[in-house]
Amino acid sequence: MESARPNAVRVRGFAATDAWHQRTLSALQALHQGWWLGWLDNRDLDDLARRQYSRWPRYCDDAYTASGLQDWEAEAVRAHFPAGGALLVGAAGGGREVVALARSGYRIDAFDCVAPLVAYGREALRRLGVSARLELAAPGRVPDGLGRYAGVIVGWGGYMHIPGGNARIAFLRQLRQHVDTGAPLLVSFFTRPGPSRRLDWTHRIARTLRALRRSADAVEYGDTLDRTFDHRFTRGEVEQELSAAGFALVSYAETPYGHAVGHAV
Repeated sequence: MESARPNAVRVRGFAATDAWHQRTLSALQALHQGWWLGWLDNRDLDDLARRQYSRWPRYCDDAYTASGLQDWEAEAVRAHFPAGGALLVGAAGGGREVVALARSGYRIDAFDCVAPLVAYGREALRRLGVSARLELAAPGRVPDGLGRYAGVIVGWGGYMHIPGGNARIAFLRQLRQHVDTGAPLLVSFFTRPGPSRRLDWTHRIARTLRALRRSADAVEYGDTLDRTFDHRFTRGEVEQELSAAGFALVSYAETPYGHAVGHAV
C-alpha cells in the first residue's frame, strides 16, 4: 500500500496538469482564430483556402485522384442519386470524385476555384483516360455555360469553406438552376453539437474586431479558421440553408463525416 501512494499522486498530478494544458491550448486557439477571423474579410478567407489547397500535395497525386469515393459518399450516391445520367460536381479539386463517378457510368461536368488543382485535374483526367469537363470558377460561384443535370455533388468538405450563410445560399441557388424538381444534392461539412466555450470566445473576438473595423462581412457562430476557413454546422443550419436555396433536406448524418442530401423542390 505504501508503494502505491506516490504513484497515485503522480497520476492525479498528470490529470490535473493535463486538464490545465488542454484548457490553455483551447483558449489560445480561440484567441488565435478569433483574432484572424476578425482581421480577415470573406474575400481574404477565399484567398486563404485557394492558397492552402494549392499547397496540399495529396490533391495533385494520381493515386489519390484514382482512389475512388469514400464509403459514405458511395452510400449517399447509391441511396439518393439515379443510376446514370449527367451529374455536376462542384469543389471538385483535382478530380477524385469526378474519376470515380465517371468510371461508374455518369457523365460529369465539374468545377473548382483553385487554378493549380484545375490544371492538374485536367491532365490527370487525360492520363487516367477519363472523359469529363473540369472548369475554373470564382470562389463560391458556379461557372457559366453549364447544362441540366440529374444531380449535384459539392466535393468533400467544399461547402463549409464558403464564408457567410448568404453566400452559401446564393451558391446553392445557382446550383438549383441546373437541376429539375426532385434532383438530389450532396453537401458535406464539419458539424458541431451545440455551443462551446471555445466557439463562444472565437465568435466574440472576431465579431468585436470586425465591428471595430466596420467590416461589411458578418462573423457567424461556428466559424473557425484552421489553415482554411470552415463553418461548423448544426442540423438546423443545414436544413435552413438548403430550404432557402430550393432544396428539402431528406438525409443528414454526422458520422463518419458530416453530410446531407437535399432534393430540389
